[in-house]
Amino acid sequence: GESSRFLEDAIRAETVTAYPKDASSIGLIRDALLTNDFMKNLEPTQMADLIDCMRPKTFEKDQFIMREGWPGTELYVTEKGTVEVRQQDTKLRTIGPGAVIGELAVLYNCTRTATIVACETTEVWCLERHAFQAIMMRTGMKR
Repeated sequence: GESSRFLEDAIRAETVTAYPKDASSIGLIRDALLTNDFMKNLEPTQMADLIDCMRPKTFEKDQFIMREGWPGTELYVTEKGTVEVRQQDTKLRTIGPGAVIGELAVLYNCTRTATIVACETTEVWCLERHAFQAIMMRTGMKR
């Protein structure tokens, strides 16, 4: 009815900004998404739209990318540098370029399940939850 048409128009109008990337960054992001258990089953159009709207972000050495218990509004794909993953102050592992981090909080609207700290100057591609949701809803309505 009227309300569903209104909702569809609102979702279509949701502004999702595209950020330019070179071919190597696009490939790195796509490979990271395709090897992530939670993201690998996205449709090609969803994948392309998500990649388009990821924006660059830099974290300095020892800067928190996220902290356990924080609200999670962004997921990241690491491009340069390394990060350390910790839970309750215990180091779990170190992650280098080409990994998806922070996806659980964005997918499930929960708080962060781990702390992630930059081990050096680290460049990531950032996807905000509202953009992720807008893309998922938009492609869901085309079916």
